[in-house]
Amino acid sequence: MRRRRHFRGIRVRLECGCWTVIATSFYRIDRRTQGVLLGGAVRRGVWCENHEHPGAQMIQEVGPTVRLDR
Repeated sequence: MRRRRHFRGIRVRLECGCWTVIATSFYRIDRRTQGVLLGGAVRRGVWCENHEHPGAQMIQEVGPTVRLDR
């Protein structure tokens, strides 16, 4: 039986209160990689998927890494 590999993402809460996932193409995310990804997201902001909150939002809270499904 072959194990399926899934990409990972980092779940974050934005300043508008919505939760979203920063998607990556990594199968594993260690602390160093997570720091690099979050540093880039803090500099440029993260777009909210909710249409009521247009524009880039800043990160307020960092959640766990999650598996990305298709």
